[in-house]
Amino acid sequence: MTALARFVDPNGRPRLGRVEDRTVTPLLGDLFGATVEDGAPLPLSAVFWLPPVVPSKIVGVRTDGALFLMTPNTVIGDGHPITIPPGCDAVNHHPGLAVIVGRTMRATAEDAVWDHLLGVTLANGIAAPQLAQQDGHDVRARSADTFCPLGPWVAPWDAFAVDDRAVRCHVDGTPRPEGRTALAVQQIAGVAAYVSTMMTVIPGDVLLVEIGAGGPLVAGQTVSVSIDGVGTLRNPVAEGRHE
Repeated sequence: MTALARFVDPNGRPRLGRVEDRTVTPLLGDLFGATVEDGAPLPLSAVFWLPPVVPSKIVGVRTDGALFLMTPNTVIGDGHPITIPPGCDAVNHHPGLAVIVGRTMRATAEDAVWDHLLGVTLANGIAAPQLAQQDGHDVRARSADTFCPLGPWVAPWDAFAVDDRAVRCHVDGTPRPEGRTALAVQQIAGVAAYVSTMMTVIPGDVLLVEIGAGGPLVAGQTVSVSIDGVGTLRNPVAEGRHE
């Protein structure tokens, strides 16, 4: 598998890179355009992963098919901590498949959506039920800082159009119920086309389809989501603090 990623190199510089054969090769260029190599391959253990994209918005699809929005402040990368908002005892997590938009969509026909997608990455949609109960809506419950872990890299989209893959989740090494990517893939074109009739969807935006049951998370735990052919997204969970 060859994938694209954003990372911090051993010198502390944010870089774009190509991931293959358990190494990442630094690149010059743009995630959505041409690139050229810019240095020797680095072992994956030598870098710190950044979120693979910086979206202007995240459009989510719950397991019941309902849509929701998440704001850019929610996005974190592999290894970054999920923080529980002050006043909340726990949060819920919902493992999923995140589809990265590669070309601008505006009133895009459903059968043309596939030509506008860059690739896929792993996601873990976080929600704070206590905030939703207090507010009567999901604005704070879905858009608190760190509530949208993405990563570790963007894998090519092509294989996911035909393959059905397992979505596995573990909390402190204990497995939680698995999901499958097939249903998520079936939903993507319709959701993307529908959303593009209401708002312009630009390169880097994310369509997050939640898969599987997930469950509660408390401070001190570590949660991981993995899909064969993509990788594993791991995040510790910590208590949030008021500044």
